[in-house]
Amino acid sequence: MSKGDMVQQHFDTMMQDWTKMQSGTMENQDLNEDNAERFEANFYHFTQTIEEWFSTLEDPPSSFEKLMETEPIQSIMEELPPPLLIPFETELEYIFEGKQRVEDEKYD
Repeated sequence: MSKGDMVQQHFDTMMQDWTKMQSGTMENQDLNEDNAERFEANFYHFTQTIEEWFSTLEDPPSSFEKLMETEPIQSIMEELPPPLLIPFETELEYIFEGKQRVEDEKYD
């Protein structure tokens, strides 16, 4: 499986978890909490897959703006729900700049 395919597979898994999390009801708080935790874990697993994909590029983009225009990033940005755009862009900036996110900097 190519890195691009892995990115898409992890994106699809994350979005399924997002949908489950958004469809939660007040009656089942335990399930809601499980869905939220699963989504968070898969969001960061997805961004790790993006980082792995980025590290394999023979000719990486020279600017963050150019990274945003590459595939699969551009397609992902078009499909992401608005609440996920800023966290995803922040993770992309970390990846582009070669920074490591501190565990406490996760989004709540």
